[in-house]
Amino acid sequence: ETNNQKPYSDLICHCLLVQLVAELNRQFINYTGHFETETSLGGVMNDIVNYINKHHTESLSLDFLSQEFYISKYHMSREFMRHFGISIHKYITKKRLITAKQLLSDGIAPSEVCTKCGFSDYANFYRAFRSEYGISPRDFVEYIRVRDDTSL
Repeated sequence: ETNNQKPYSDLICHCLLVQLVAELNRQFINYTGHFETETSLGGVMNDIVNYINKHHTESLSLDFLSQEFYISKYHMSREFMRHFGISIHKYITKKRLITAKQLLSDGIAPSEVCTKCGFSDYANFYRAFRSEYGISPRDFVEYIRVRDDTSL
């Protein structure tokens, strides 16, 4: 239209510009925080979380996840932290501890829970559990037992 010499071409240019600005404003109003699509890195981060959620009781490492999802472990770590506000290692540990707490509540011995939840040894499990919940796994079992006995 700017190269057109027909009558009202300047008015049409102005209208098109106003229409473009109005559409940009509509998009801005509906802005949800980021413009990534499901096929972008945000989608890969969701795939990684879903994989961890399904396999958190297995042996997982940054190297393994980076190979599984064809992404640099350093880039994956940064993007995971940016998307979810927690490191991959911490996320895996929290998922394992939630499972451990449930298994302990179901009456499974702490030494067995340790291996079922994917911890490499009891010392790591003990430290993580105590750090997260402020109580040892055995004391937690005792607390659950006493609580259940008093509720009868």
